[in-house]
Amino acid sequence: MDEQLKEIQELEGYGGIGGYAVYFENKKQFEWLKEQAEKVPELEEKNHLYKLRKENAQELNEIVIKPLQEENQRYKEALEFYAEEDNHVAPFLFTQDNGIPVHNESKVDEDKGVKARQALRGEY
Repeated sequence: MDEQLKEIQELEGYGGIGGYAVYFENKKQFEWLKEQAEKVPELEEKNHLYKLRKENAQELNEIVIKPLQEENQRYKEALEFYAEEDNHVAPFLFTQDNGIPVHNESKVDEDKGVKARQALRGEY
């Protein structure tokens, strides 16, 4: 593109590019064409930088963000288990023998913090 830009810059109203005659109606058309051609290298560089940023963002997502989202989900699930009020209620069981209620452990008591430790270790 740089060679074409140089050729365009050398034109003054009449000229030739690659053996073809070129005529510009007025100086404004020629100046506009020159301005557009001069923008190309800068736009190509910006495009290259945007591609690099996109690649970096994708890599950042895979390496940092995605694992954090998974970790967050594990913590959320563990917290939901402990936040559920029904999981703290210990059901009473009645024995067949005398009808006296026997206290049983709640789901949280039975768990003994296993879900929390698993979530912290990344196993839940």
